[in-house]
Amino acid sequence: MVYTVEESLNILESSSDPFEKASVLNSLHKDYDLPIKDIASKLNKSSSYVCNMIRLLKIPDLVRDGFYSNMISLTHLAILARLKKSEDIISAYDEVLKHSFSCPQTEEYVREKLYGIIADGEYANSEIYQQIKKKFGSLDARLTVKIVQSRIRLRILLEAKGNVNETNEVLGKLLRDDKRK
Repeated sequence: MVYTVEESLNILESSSDPFEKASVLNSLHKDYDLPIKDIASKLNKSSSYVCNMIRLLKIPDLVRDGFYSNMISLTHLAILARLKKSEDIISAYDEVLKHSFSCPQTEEYVREKLYGIIADGEYANSEIYQQIKKKFGSLDARLTVKIVQSRIRLRILLEAKGNVNETNEVLGKLLRDDKRK
């Protein structure tokens, strides 16, 4: 059934069923060609909330039944919905039930399935971050360092502001420092 935009917004406010909400959100996006950010704005929610809710529509019936039976939470559903194939969602759901995974454990399991990386170990401490920033920062005053470490990757961003001649100079300093080793 297709609802008007106003009827859809009323359903979203009154319904507690996440799958009904997901269906209505998807209808607003597809049938009325409303951009996700506009839907989110009307609901005072984030765009990621709207996308995560719509993603619930690909949850297989078996997993939906688990939610309605209070075997898993809505957060579990949102995490499982990140998987691409129904078979993968069902397999992950089975693992969640078998091992009584918490939401963070489910997140780790799904991340491993999606990226093939097992999150293991501890994050580097702030002293290591400071040493790396100091090392690169000492090469040139224009160089700033940003370090982002997640469970599956490390990113070190070097930024130097200036014109092309100035930034070429910074590149040369980075290259000379690398050749000294």
